[in-house]
Amino acid sequence: DTGLNGSRNYVLPNASGTLALTSDLALKQDKPITIKLSGDVTTTSASSSAITGLLATLEANTNYIITGVLRSRCGGAGGVRYGMTLVSGGTSIISAQGKGTVGSGAIPLEEYYFTQSGTLTATALVRVATALSDVYLNGNINVGATAGTIQLNFASASGGETSTIYQFGTWIEIKKVV
Repeated sequence: DTGLNGSRNYVLPNASGTLALTSDLALKQDKPITIKLSGDVTTTSASSSAITGLLATLEANTNYIITGVLRSRCGGAGGVRYGMTLVSGGTSIISAQGKGTVGSGAIPLEEYYFTQSGTLTATALVRVATALSDVYLNGNINVGATAGTIQLNFASASGGETSTIYQFGTWIEIKKVV
């Protein structure tokens, strides 16, 4: 059956199990939020620094899936550490996968997690001076009763080394789980 605005109607069980008429507009999932950098972001600090521009405002009482790529380079052999600042009461488990060392031949990916707001990965990735490497993000964010903004962060594992997240090749996508 066709409803208003060309939508289709379906008879589906609702949350209590009763059959109810539902339009495909009600079933439509939100489109993902895709965020790209407007320029390169650099730090020499061993403390957590914002990856300026990689932030998103999320709804309260909602779960999200996050994926992305951080194109990274460290000016020294210390490497780059990654993390996220969450909204108050939010929880996450985010995997950061990338090469710890970079070179020729098969180099296995290493995986580290950041699960607490403001906490960086315990071990740095991209630990070869001046090597450019992609770090892949994948995980879940659960926003509690307080809506707010999440912010991706990074730091040089060894203070004084220049770490850079590059505009080209860096992006995140955040999708609400309905």
